[in-house]
Amino acid sequence: NEALEAITGYTGINNYRGSVLPAKWNAGIKVLCAEHPRYIVRGSVADFWYLAYDMKKAKREAAFPEIRRELLNTLIAPTLEQVIGRLRDVEMLGVPWTLDFETRAGTPACFAIAMRYPDGIASVCVPIQTPSGPYWDSEDECRIWEALSAACSANPYLCNQNIEYDIYYLLRYGVEPSGVWMDTMLAHALLYPEWPKSLAFSCSFY
Repeated sequence: NEALEAITGYTGINNYRGSVLPAKWNAGIKVLCAEHPRYIVRGSVADFWYLAYDMKKAKREAAFPEIRRELLNTLIAPTLEQVIGRLRDVEMLGVPWTLDFETRAGTPACFAIAMRYPDGIASVCVPIQTPSGPYWDSEDECRIWEALSAACSANPYLCNQNIEYDIYYLLRYGVEPSGVWMDTMLAHALLYPEWPKSLAFSCSFY
């Protein structure tokens, strides 16, 4: 923890192990965070393979000096036209795409979709409700659910983390996916059944 904070300014090695971060005094210097080998030797043997894979990642990252990130275009408070446009892209392009629901009090609070375009990854977060009430009027929200239903029906390459949870809410709103291309949580569990299954861990690992 001390080394992580001193070099990057971040705290919590368990949150950042496996991540590539810039050094706080020079953004051109990249740092790959890993647990100290002494932590493993002193009894946390189960974490040895985390360290081994982080070292493999460090070797790959050492092949080039810069931090490489994919271009990401994110919409947080989209207009109705932007939401419908992105969902039509999912419907028409027929490439792998991701969907994720967040809920509040047992009902959808928002959902996000993302897909890869030739110039990078684009994502949009679609709010459904706020703490004080619905985000859209009833007509606009119906248009969004109809567009999501059309996208799910036309594009079977849906990806998700723990799809069982999200499909429950999709079906409640009359949205039936035509296929599931991959559940990243299940894929990771098949490869490494003894390791954590959270999205945070998968992102740090892969």
